[in-house]
Amino acid sequence: MLKNKILCVCLVTAAIVLLAGCNKKTAIKTDIVQGKVTMDGSPLADAMVTFSPTGNEGKVGTGTTDASGQYKLQTLLGNPDAGTTSGDYIVTVSKQENVSTGKQEMSESEGKMVNVVQAKQLVPAKFTNKKSSPLKATVVEGQVNSFDFDVSK
Repeated sequence: MLKNKILCVCLVTAAIVLLAGCNKKTAIKTDIVQGKVTMDGSPLADAMVTFSPTGNEGKVGTGTTDASGQYKLQTLLGNPDAGTTSGDYIVTVSKQENVSTGKQEMSESEGKMVNVVQAKQLVPAKFTNKKSSPLKATVVEGQVNSFDFDVSK
C-alpha cells in the first residue's frame, strides 16, 4: 500500500516536471518592458497599460500599475513580467471604477435588492483608444525597456 502511494507521488511529480519543461519551450522571446504611469503628475494606481503593435510584427503586452504607478508588461505565451517582443507600439492606459446609478434591481444570485453600478472611465478617452492615443513606444531587443507616461486631464 505504501509503495503504491510512493509510486503514485513519483509519477505525478514527474508529470508536473515534464509539463513545466514543455511550457518553457513554448514561451516566446520577450524583452523586459516597465515604467511608470502618472495622471497630471501623480501616480496612477490600478490602471491597465496595453502595448499594441503598430504593424503585423509584435505581440500585445499588458500590465497593471501598482500603488506607485509602476507597471511591468506581460505577453500571452511569454513568461510573467517578461515584457513583450521588440517593435513599435501604440500604448493605451485605462482605469475604471464602479459608481452607483442610484437604481436597484433584484439579484437572482443573492435573492435580494442590490444597488446597480456602472463602470466609469477615469482616464481621458484619447488615452484609452489605440486609434487616438498619442502614447508610443519602441521596444528594443536585448535590453530593459523603460517607458513612463503621463495621462493628463
